[in-house]
Amino acid sequence: MYRILGLLSVLIIGASIAQAQQTHIVDLAGTGDFTSIHDAVTAAASGDTIRVQPDQYAFTADLGPISVDKKLYIIGSGYMPVEDGGTELIDIPGTGFFDLNGSADGTVIKGFRIQGATDFLDTESGTANVTIEENLFIQGFDVLALAGSADTVRSNIFYNTGYYTVNTSGANTQITNNIFSENYPAAHNTGTVYISNGSGVIAAYNMFIGGNYGVYSNSPRIRVQAGSPEIFSNGFINGTDANIIFNNG
Repeated sequence: MYRILGLLSVLIIGASIAQAQQTHIVDLAGTGDFTSIHDAVTAAASGDTIRVQPDQYAFTADLGPISVDKKLYIIGSGYMPVEDGGTELIDIPGTGFFDLNGSADGTVIKGFRIQGATDFLDTESGTANVTIEENLFIQGFDVLALAGSADTVRSNIFYNTGYYTVNTSGANTQITNNIFSENYPAAHNTGTVYISNGSGVIAAYNMFIGGNYGVYSNSPRIRVQAGSPEIFSNGFINGTDANIIFNNG
C-alpha cells in the first residue's frame, strides 16, 4: 500500500514538473504562440523553452531590451541568413537586447544571428551559469558583459566586433571554442576579450583571425586586468600588436 502511494506521489510530482516546463513558439507569421520574443519571455515560467522561428526580429525603441528574471532556454533556428532559415535579431535604436538578473540563473541563449550586436547581453553580479552558444554576432562592441559567475561562452562567431566583445568580471567564466574574426578593439586599454577578474576563468580553444589591433595602445586580443585565468590552446592569425596582455604583472 505504501509502495503504491509512493509511486503515485512520484507520478504526480513528475506530471506537475512536465506541465510547468513548456515550449513557446515565436513566429512573426502568426502561426506560433507569440509574434514577439518580448511577449514570450513575459508569459514564460522558469524552466520554459522559447523557440524563435526563422525571420528578422527587430528590437525597436518602444520595445527596448528584454529583462529576463527567470531561467529560460531562448533558442533560435540558427545563425544563417533569414532566407536560408536563420533567426536574425536587430537592435534598431542601439539600446541592447537582453538584461539578466540573479533570478535568471541557468538561462541559455543560442542559435541567433545578431546584427549590430552592441550591448547584446548584460548580466548582474548575482547571476550564475548563463550559457551563450552557437550564435553569430556581427559588428558592435561591449557585446557580452558578464558580471555573474560560472558563465559559459562557447562555439560562437564574433565578426567585426569591437572592444569588450566578451567582458567578464565574474569568477569561473569559460570562454571556449569561439571564432573572433576581423575584430577591432578601438579604445585604449581594452581588448576583444577583457578579463577583469581572472579567478577560475578559462579562455581556451578560441581562434582569433585578422582584425585591426595595435591602432590604440594596450588593446590586445585578450587582456587580463586581474587574477590568473587559464589561457591556453588559442590560435592567433594575421593580427597586429600583442595577442595577450597581463596588466596584473
